[in-house]
Amino acid sequence: MKMTRHCFSALLAWILVSFMPGILRAEKTAAQLLPASTIFFAEIEDPRELADTLVEHPVVEKLLELDAYQQFLGSPEFERFKRILGSAEEQLDSTWPEILTDLAEGGISVAFDLNTQGGALLAEARDAESLARLRDTFLKLAANGQQDGIKQGEYRGVTAYEFNEQVKFVTIENWLIVVTESKLGAAILDRYLDSEQDLHETLAATDTFQSARRTLKGTETAWAYLGLQPIRLVGGLAALSTAARENMLVELLIGGIVDAAARADYVTAMVRLDEQALEVSMALPCDDSSLTEGREYFFGPGGQGQAPPMLKVDDTILSLSTYRDVAQMWLRAPDLFTADVNDALAEADSNLTTFFAGRDFGEDILGSLEPQLQLVVARQRFDSQRPIPTIKLPSFAVVAQMRDPEVMTPELRRIAISMIGFFNVVGAMEGQPQMDIEMEKLGQAQLVTATFLPDPNQQPSQVKIQYNFSPTAVFHDRLFIISSTRSLGEQLLAASRKQGQQDDANLAMRLSFPALEKTLADNRQQLIVQNVLEDGATQEEAAQSVDVLLSLFELVQSLDLDLARQDGHIQLRAILSYE
Repeated sequence: MKMTRHCFSALLAWILVSFMPGILRAEKTAAQLLPASTIFFAEIEDPRELADTLVEHPVVEKLLELDAYQQFLGSPEFERFKRILGSAEEQLDSTWPEILTDLAEGGISVAFDLNTQGGALLAEARDAESLARLRDTFLKLAANGQQDGIKQGEYRGVTAYEFNEQVKFVTIENWLIVVTESKLGAAILDRYLDSEQDLHETLAATDTFQSARRTLKGTETAWAYLGLQPIRLVGGLAALSTAARENMLVELLIGGIVDAAARADYVTAMVRLDEQALEVSMALPCDDSSLTEGREYFFGPGGQGQAPPMLKVDDTILSLSTYRDVAQMWLRAPDLFTADVNDALAEADSNLTTFFAGRDFGEDILGSLEPQLQLVVARQRFDSQRPIPTIKLPSFAVVAQMRDPEVMTPELRRIAISMIGFFNVVGAMEGQPQMDIEMEKLGQAQLVTATFLPDPNQQPSQVKIQYNFSPTAVFHDRLFIISSTRSLGEQLLAASRKQGQQDDANLAMRLSFPALEKTLADNRQQLIVQNVLEDGATQEEAAQSVDVLLSLFELVQSLDLDLARQDGHIQLRAILSYE
C-alpha cells in the first residue's frame, strides 16, 4: 500500500505541476492584477492542503486497490513522468510535496479575459528564491527534446518565456504569471509594476465581482466566479435557452434557472472537500422582481413553492421530490416552447383528451393534481412464485396529491382500468402476455392492480421483460400513486403515513449507490453478455469490465442535490457522500 500511495502521490504531482505551474505574490491580489474585462475567475487558496486531503482520502485509498489503477501505474506514459519527476526531485533536492509547497504556498488563481480572449494562471510561491530555482529547473527539463527550446523575450525589464508557441510565462519576485495571450500578460504586468495605477479598472473593483465575493463562507476548498452580462451580449446563454425551449424535460428541471440567468449579473461556484463528502454548489442572484409570471409554475407564487418530504422505502435507488405545477406549464406551452414542440403537444393533447373521455388533459387531468410531485425508483425483489424476468428492472412510481379527491378518485380509477384494458388489447394484437385486473381495499386505501398472466410456454431462462411490471394505482384520501409494481405502491402508501418534515427546497434528489450497485449486480450476467456482443470482448474481459464498474459504485454512498431560493440567490447544491 505504501508503494501504491507513493505512486498516487507522484500522479497527483504530475497533474498539479502540469496544469498549475506557476504562482504570484504581491501586495495586490490576483483579482487586482486582472483587467475588469475578466469574465471568469477561480482560485484555490491552499493547494498543499488540497493535495494532502487527496493523498489521504478514504476514496483514494480504495481506488489504489483497483486493478485498473495498478495497470495505469505501469503504463509507459506514467513511467516517463516518474523519471521526469525523479530528476526534478534530485536536482532540487526536495520531494514533490515540498516542491508543491514552494510553488503554491500562497494559492493558485486561473482566469479568462474577454477582451484579449486569453487565459491566465496566477500562483503565489513561498519566496522569490524558491520560485527562481523551480523556474530554472523547469526550463532545463522542458528544453530536453525541444528542437527550438524555450524562446525568451523581455517586457519592461522582465524576462518572459514562451513554451510551445502557446504558453507565455514570467516570474517576478515570488509571483509566476502564465498566460495564453501576450496582451493579457502585458496588462497583468502593468498592474503589478505600476503601484500607482488606477485599480478601478480591475476585476476586483467591479460591482459584480464584489457582490459575488460576498457569497463566500470561508470554508471553500475552491471558488469560482463567472460574469454573465458580457456572456449574454455575445449570445453565450442562447444555447441554454434554446435547450429549454426545445425539450420539455430540460424546461421542467432547469427552466426557472434559465429564466433567472437571463437577468442575473453573475454565477458563483464553490467546492468543499473533506473525508466525509465532496460538496459542489452554485449561486445565482434572484430576488422576487426577477421571477417572471411565465415561470411561476417552477418556483410557485411568490417563489415559495416547496417540494414535498421524501418518502423512504427499502433499497431506494433514486428519490426526486419537487414543486412543479405541470398543468400551468402545459397551458403556458405556447410561450415556453418552440413551434415544433407546441405542434407535438397540441397533437398529444388532442389524443389524450380523447383517451380521457373528453376531459382536457392539461386543465382537467393535470390540473386535478397539486404541484408537489415525487418520483421514486427502487430495487425490485421478485416473488419466487411468479415468473422472474431475465432482465431485472427497478420499480418506479410517481406520487402526487389530488386537489379534489371525492371527484377525481373515481375518475382516475376508471381511467386506470381503461388504460390497462387498452394495453391488453394492443398486447394481444402483438402476441404479448395479458394482464389480469384486480380492485381491492387495503385499509382505507383503494388499489387497482394489473398482473401479467404466466405464459406456460415460456422458458425460465427467457422470461420476458414485461414480468418486471404489475402496474398499480393507489388512492388514499388525497394521495394518488401510480407505480410500476404493486409492492412499491404498497410501500409508498405505508411510508406516506410517517413522512418527514417539509424543507425549503424547490427540488430535492437523492441517488443511493449501494442500491444501484445491487440492481446492477442482479443483472451482472446480462451486462457481461451485452459487453461481449457490443464491444467484441472475451467473456473474461467483459466480466472484468463489469466488475470494475460495480466496484466503483462501492466507493461512494449517495449523491444529494437540492435547489432552493435563499438569501436573494438561487442555490443549487450537490453533495457526494462517502460514508
